[in-house]
Amino acid sequence: MQTNSNNKKHVKLFDRVLKIGIAVVIAAISFSSSVLAQGVCFGLYSDNEFVKAIQCIGDYIEHDRRDVDALFLRSLCYMETGDYHFAFSDINKAIKYHNRKSIITKDELYGHRGLLHEKFDNYEYALKDYAAALKINRKNIDVLWDRSKLYRELENLSASDADCKQILKIANGNVTAQVGLAINMVDRGQTDEAIKELDRLEKIDPEYEYIYINRSRAYLKKGDYRKAIDDFILWCYLSEYDKDSEQFLSELAKHEFTYALEKISEKVVNDSDNQLKWLYLRISLYEGREMHQEALNDRNSVEAITKIK
Repeated sequence: MQTNSNNKKHVKLFDRVLKIGIAVVIAAISFSSSVLAQGVCFGLYSDNEFVKAIQCIGDYIEHDRRDVDALFLRSLCYMETGDYHFAFSDINKAIKYHNRKSIITKDELYGHRGLLHEKFDNYEYALKDYAAALKINRKNIDVLWDRSKLYRELENLSASDADCKQILKIANGNVTAQVGLAINMVDRGQTDEAIKELDRLEKIDPEYEYIYINRSRAYLKKGDYRKAIDDFILWCYLSEYDKDSEQFLSELAKHEFTYALEKISEKVVNDSDNQLKWLYLRISLYEGREMHQEALNDRNSVEAITKIK
């Protein structure tokens, strides 16, 4: 299984547009109702109300069809709803109409379109958009990181390294870039070096979840399965639940099922704040071993908890 840092090809969209939202809201207070409309739409986006946000932005764009920031925000919403045709349409217009009044920069627009191209495995076009973004702003760390991840997926680890190192020149000590270099070590089979580096980074930023999933990968490659499971547990604790986690747990359980079940079960009992997450993971373990009654018991527990919530 690939890690989330490999699989999730783009930085969280909320982080990428946060500065737009803040600027829009501040402007709304100071200037005009039209800008206020954008602020409301951004609020819906940040609350994950993507369909409502699309409707809100659509109403606003009726009055200004060339508003670059609104087009960009709606493209993000369409990306979240899976309407990629409309997402492309809006981002293409945003790039075409970009001007000095736009809050979003043109390099960020190219970066976003590069991510859309990746959704369709159009890697050549994605790389062209990343290059266009970096031609405008060679210090765009988000784009460098996205391109680094794409190069890794294309197994061009030297190019991926180069982008990570460029990030470190711009932002000395950037933990994400250093983890990226460690991921590439794991992919090269340099597991001992990767583990040593990730140990060092854990001391710098112990809350950075990608340290643990990639160290788990390194331990898995080394055959140190219990340490791999321990790091996987740390990863799950710090990150959001997803199906990729189940797939990786399945791989670990092939080697140490009893230990994996024991550790997940401890969390089910002792981590009430994340109990649903641990129950789902334990269900996946049970189903992998065709322990149907145990899986059914956990599903009943999930149903009971969700009813209460």
